[in-house]
Amino acid sequence: MANGSPTWDQSNENVIAIYWRYEGLTYALVSGKNNNLEPLYDYATLKEIANTIQ
Repeated sequence: MANGSPTWDQSNENVIAIYWRYEGLTYALVSGKNNNLEPLYDYATLKEIANTIQ
């Protein structure tokens, strides 16, 4: 993360998720598959979105 927080990711056949801890809170962004195709966002995009959260 841009703020130095470590991240971890999780994925399976249905979702891709990114998690991080910052100032005692745990945050998560999850992208589910659309009509059983590809996830709406990939890990890199989720990380970009996470960096915009303040």
